Amino acid sequence: MNALKKLTLLGAAGVLALTGMSGNARAEDARSDIGTQAACAAGNVCVWDTTNTSGRQCSWSGNDNNWRSGTTVCSWAGTSRVRYIENNGGPGLLIHVRLYSQADYQGSSICVPRGTGIGYSAGRTFLSHRWVSSC
Repeated sequence: MNALKKLTLLGAAGVLALTGMSGNARAEDARSDIGTQAACAAGNVCVWDTTNTSGRQCSWSGNDNNWRSGTTVCSWAGTSRVRYIENNGGPGLLIHVRLYSQADYQGSSICVPRGTGIGYSAGRTFLSHRWVSSC
Protein backbone atom coordinates (compact mmCIF):
# COMPACT_ATOMS: atom_id res chain seq x y z
CA MET A 1 0.00 0.00 0.00
CA ASN A 2 1.53 3.33 -0.94
CA ALA A 3 2.05 5.95 1.75
CA LEU A 4 -0.65 8.33 0.46
CA LYS A 5 -3.31 5.60 0.41
CA LYS A 6 -2.30 4.46 3.90
CA LEU A 7 -2.47 8.04 5.25
CA THR A 8 -5.87 8.52 3.61
CA LEU A 9 -7.20 5.32 5.21
CA LEU A 10 -5.81 6.23 8.63
CA GLY A 11 -7.25 9.75 8.31
CA ALA A 12 -10.68 8.37 7.46
CA ALA A 13 -10.48 6.03 10.43
CA GLY A 14 -9.58 8.99 12.66
CA VAL A 15 -12.61 10.95 11.46
CA LEU A 16 -14.81 7.96 12.23
CA ALA A 17 -13.32 7.68 15.70
CA LEU A 18 -13.96 11.38 16.40
CA THR A 19 -17.50 11.40 15.03
CA GLY A 20 -18.48 8.02 16.44
CA MET A 21 -19.95 5.18 14.50
CA SER A 22 -23.36 3.68 14.88
CA GLY A 23 -24.32 0.04 14.38
CA ASN A 24 -23.21 -0.82 10.85
CA ALA A 25 -20.08 -0.16 8.82
CA ARG A 26 -20.69 1.84 5.65
CA ALA A 27 -18.86 2.24 2.36
CA GLU A 28 -17.13 5.38 3.62
CA ASP A 29 -15.35 3.52 6.45
CA ALA A 30 -11.59 3.19 6.20
CA ARG A 31 -11.35 0.17 3.92
CA SER A 32 -8.61 -1.24 1.78
CA ASP A 33 -7.84 -4.04 -0.63
CA ILE A 34 -6.92 -7.02 1.55
CA GLY A 35 -4.24 -8.04 -0.93
CA THR A 36 -2.03 -5.30 0.48
CA GLN A 37 -2.29 -6.45 4.10
CA ALA A 38 -0.42 -9.08 6.14
CA ALA A 39 -1.43 -12.68 5.57
CA CYS A 40 -4.93 -13.78 6.53
CA ALA A 41 -5.57 -17.37 5.46
CA ALA A 42 -8.11 -17.98 2.72
CA GLY A 43 -11.55 -18.57 4.19
CA ASN A 44 -10.80 -16.72 7.44
CA VAL A 45 -11.71 -13.50 9.15
CA CYS A 46 -8.70 -11.96 10.90
CA VAL A 47 -8.38 -9.15 13.44
CA TRP A 48 -5.32 -7.29 14.69
CA ASP A 49 -4.66 -4.99 17.62
CA THR A 50 -2.76 -2.57 15.33
CA THR A 51 -3.85 -0.70 12.21
CA ASN A 52 -0.85 -1.91 10.22
CA THR A 53 -1.35 -5.66 10.86
CA SER A 54 2.04 -5.98 12.55
CA GLY A 55 0.62 -6.63 16.01
CA ARG A 56 -1.23 -9.53 17.56
CA GLN A 57 -3.61 -11.39 15.24
CA CYS A 58 -6.57 -13.68 15.87
CA SER A 59 -8.30 -15.56 13.05
CA TRP A 60 -11.25 -17.86 12.53
CA SER A 61 -12.71 -19.92 9.70
CA GLY A 62 -16.07 -20.53 11.40
CA ASN A 63 -18.50 -18.76 13.71
CA ASP A 64 -17.44 -17.97 17.28
CA ASN A 65 -19.94 -16.80 19.90
CA ASN A 66 -17.29 -15.82 22.46
CA TRP A 67 -13.76 -14.81 21.51
CA ARG A 68 -12.62 -15.20 25.13
CA SER A 69 -13.85 -18.77 25.65
CA GLY A 70 -15.34 -20.00 22.37
CA THR A 71 -14.16 -22.25 19.57
CA THR A 72 -10.94 -20.27 19.07
CA VAL A 73 -9.77 -18.15 21.99
CA CYS A 74 -8.38 -14.71 21.17
CA SER A 75 -6.08 -14.03 24.14
CA TRP A 76 -6.29 -10.24 23.90
CA ALA A 77 -10.04 -9.91 23.16
CA GLY A 78 -11.70 -7.86 25.85
CA THR A 79 -8.45 -6.25 27.04
CA SER A 80 -7.25 -4.69 23.76
CA ARG A 81 -9.27 -3.15 20.97
CA VAL A 82 -9.47 -4.41 17.41
CA ARG A 83 -7.79 -1.90 15.11
CA TYR A 84 -7.94 -3.80 11.83
CA ILE A 85 -10.36 -6.40 10.43
CA GLU A 86 -9.83 -8.40 7.27
CA ASN A 87 -12.46 -10.65 5.68
CA ASN A 88 -10.80 -13.26 3.48
CA GLY A 89 -13.91 -15.46 3.53
CA GLY A 90 -15.40 -17.76 0.93
CA PRO A 91 -16.16 -19.61 -1.20
CA GLY A 92 -19.75 -20.52 -0.48
CA LEU A 93 -22.94 -18.79 0.54
CA LEU A 94 -21.74 -17.38 3.86
CA ILE A 95 -18.87 -15.14 2.73
CA HIS A 96 -19.50 -11.92 4.66
CA VAL A 97 -18.84 -11.66 8.37
CA ARG A 98 -20.77 -9.77 11.08
CA LEU A 99 -18.79 -8.85 14.19
CA TYR A 100 -20.52 -8.04 17.49
CA SER A 101 -19.37 -5.91 20.42
CA GLN A 102 -20.54 -8.52 22.95
CA ALA A 103 -20.43 -12.30 23.26
CA ASP A 104 -23.31 -14.45 21.96
CA TYR A 105 -23.86 -12.22 18.92
CA GLN A 106 -25.16 -9.34 21.06
CA GLY A 107 -24.53 -5.59 21.12
CA SER A 108 -23.67 -3.28 18.25
CA SER A 109 -22.38 -4.92 15.10
CA ILE A 110 -20.73 -4.28 11.78
CA CYS A 111 -20.75 -6.38 8.63
CA VAL A 112 -17.53 -6.73 6.66
CA PRO A 113 -17.99 -7.83 3.03
CA ARG A 114 -15.74 -10.52 1.58
CA GLY A 115 -12.43 -9.13 0.33
CA THR A 116 -12.59 -6.05 2.55
CA GLY A 117 -10.36 -4.71 5.28
CA ILE A 118 -11.45 -2.05 7.78
CA GLY A 119 -9.11 -0.03 9.99
CA TYR A 120 -10.01 1.77 13.23
CA SER A 121 -7.30 4.09 14.55
CA ALA A 122 -9.03 4.32 17.96
CA GLY A 123 -10.03 0.65 17.92
CA ARG A 124 -13.30 -1.10 18.64
CA THR A 125 -14.26 -3.93 20.95
CA PHE A 126 -15.62 -7.11 19.38
CA LEU A 127 -16.29 -10.35 21.24
CA SER A 128 -18.13 -12.57 18.75
CA HIS A 129 -18.77 -13.00 15.03
CA ARG A 130 -20.68 -15.11 12.54
CA TRP A 131 -20.62 -15.64 8.80
CA VAL A 132 -23.62 -14.28 6.88
CA SER A 133 -24.89 -14.35 3.29
CA SER A 134 -25.17 -10.57 2.86
CA CYS A 135 -24.29 -7.29 4.54
